[in-house]
Amino acid sequence: MTAYLVLLLLVFLVFLLIGGVAKRQKGALCVIFAMLAVVMACRAPSVGTDTMTAISVIKQAIMTPFPQSWRFVGGVFEYAPVYALWCKGVWAVVPSVQAVLAANSLVICLCFAFFFREFSENPAMAAVLFLLSYTYLTAFNIMRQELAVGVCLVAFVLWSKRKRAAAILLAALAIGIHGTAVVFALSCVVLLSVLRKRDVAPSRMLAWALAIGLILRIAYIPLTSVFFGIFYRYGEMYSISSTTYTSQGRASVLYLAILMYFVLELVRRREAFLVGGVQKQVLFFAFLAISLRLLFFDLALMVRIAGYFTPFLLCSLSNALQENIRRDRDVFLPYLLISLMVAYYVALLLSNSGGVVPYELWSGV
Repeated sequence: MTAYLVLLLLVFLVFLLIGGVAKRQKGALCVIFAMLAVVMACRAPSVGTDTMTAISVIKQAIMTPFPQSWRFVGGVFEYAPVYALWCKGVWAVVPSVQAVLAANSLVICLCFAFFFREFSENPAMAAVLFLLSYTYLTAFNIMRQELAVGVCLVAFVLWSKRKRAAAILLAALAIGIHGTAVVFALSCVVLLSVLRKRDVAPSRMLAWALAIGLILRIAYIPLTSVFFGIFYRYGEMYSISSTTYTSQGRASVLYLAILMYFVLELVRRREAFLVGGVQKQVLFFAFLAISLRLLFFDLALMVRIAGYFTPFLLCSLSNALQENIRRDRDVFLPYLLISLMVAYYVALLLSNSGGVVPYELWSGV
């Protein structure tokens, strides 16, 4: 646990000294994510409940000859062909499982950093929230999905820059890495097309997001039956009633606090949230992340899907905190929320959520 507390301290120091005193937020972003990438890449197989499972998947992908790969029923090539090819490609350059994990870690951190750089007014703060929200440490266990999330984030950035072909290609690659990426892709197609055609107030976007979450909760069984019918492997992994290690509701406390913060800020200074263009879409996905996290805290599959929208929440939250401090000089609410997030981060470490404690360096597999 000491390693993660030292990491948190270093991240705060970089944020305050480089991002605050030197006012070089993008420089601080790069330094913070460089540290995060190194810690993630150099961990031992014992760090993370599912790290050994991830390693076995990597070994299965790289050890299966190409002629047999596509006939390997139930193998990684069947449910994650792009990820299997990625593993083989990294292995061809550096024949080491550690190299594949390191490459995954680097790509994940690069994608998140790129996304925060594009859409956060204070990307260094978004990087701090990435750590405090436990999103970073969760990636130790769901690395393949976080790789898909990262690719989706880059696709979203490219789509916002009207590079449609590249965005569609990346979205397709993300689905080939992890099947749940199809939910994010469909959400972008449906929800963003609606937002583009309407001038929706931020408070109404929040109401819409909560309503969508409630509808999905009510219709969860038939919707997941369809999803499991298409991606049957996830039906084997997550039954309709499958819970996750957040089922005790610990994460709900954090996301309820974030929801209350947004509600208070919408009441106090509604005009600060009157964003347009792509930032409006980012804000809506942020509200959707809160909705899914609160209404599906006990269901593993939906917690996974909420992970695709969580970076948007971290981005919008960093913007709100930055605006709060800049305009009002009122630091009580921002400091209160950040203090709660620090307590949340430490509490999850104390309970060894995700099996990331103790941190050990890789010694070879």
